[in-house]
Amino acid sequence: TRGKTANTRQLNFIVRDDGIGIQEKDQARIFESFEKAKFNEDDSTKGTGLGLSIVKHSLAQMNSKIALQSTFGKGSSFRFTLELEMVPGTAPAEVATTKAFPAPIAQDATIHNATAPVLIVDDNPINRTVLREMVSRLGYTPVCVTLGLEAVATAQDTYYSLILMDVNMPGMDGHEATREIRSGQGISANTTILGVTALISRDYNQKSESGMNAMLAKPLTASRLTAAIKEHVDAETHQSADHEDITDLMDPVTARELKLQSLTDARTALRILSDPTSTWTARLDAAHYAVGSTGIVGFIKLSQMLSEAEAAAKQQDQSALDNSVATLQETLAE
Repeated sequence: TRGKTANTRQLNFIVRDDGIGIQEKDQARIFESFEKAKFNEDDSTKGTGLGLSIVKHSLAQMNSKIALQSTFGKGSSFRFTLELEMVPGTAPAEVATTKAFPAPIAQDATIHNATAPVLIVDDNPINRTVLREMVSRLGYTPVCVTLGLEAVATAQDTYYSLILMDVNMPGMDGHEATREIRSGQGISANTTILGVTALISRDYNQKSESGMNAMLAKPLTASRLTAAIKEHVDAETHQSADHEDITDLMDPVTARELKLQSLTDARTALRILSDPTSTWTARLDAAHYAVGSTGIVGFIKLSQMLSEAEAAAKQQDQSALDNSVATLQETLAE
């Protein structure tokens, strides 16, 4: 619809969720940081409790608010309105028909479409949020999925100019997902895939056995991502400043919340690492998860400590793990 001026248009968004719905007493609380609605004591739903808080703050930056209507047991709907300036020379009729994604490109295409989306595959929500901001700053449309199976499914039907693939994920890991994408006949079978992992200390620019074009070390920075894209995707039309701090990538409120959540991840990992009843697999998974989220928000020293703990857990070296736990306890107590 028409906006408040001749050069603006109002876009009305409605997101409907046909899930369990949200009880009235929880409807205000879930927009606060680190909050989730919990329906019973056995509720094992994962999540940081940051999603709606980030949405709320992001919309506030654009002078908008989000409204919620929900009936417990029937579902929810979220509504918000954005007033945006039209691109100079754009006819009003074109606003409603602007395409978010390009038409599918043939599998053997060698020219990368600069407007094609970038697929981000990572099971850590903090990693996904920061990588999404990096990718947006490079001029691409980011699309995020959580698991390797999801990456394989969407790569089958959608063309991506680049896939950023986390290597260590539950279920189907990054290498297995890459093999599946490469071996199939999907639209993105030949797309550049860059592995992202904390298991290496520096970027590795050679092709992996699984079909990744290169491997990038965590924590990934915008400058190194830019260099990798220039080398492997030939995105010559994109320009990017070197954003090493997430406060340069997003609003300060969101950046602060991500940093706080990463510290929560680190403390959770410490609790599991120091618990003698925890399995080695649980210790390894907890340390790996925290390595990614602390590193990508800028807590490099803490991320390195967690990486040492991860290595000790992988080797099942109790002595080395005890040393790492002692160092982490001292650091997180500061």
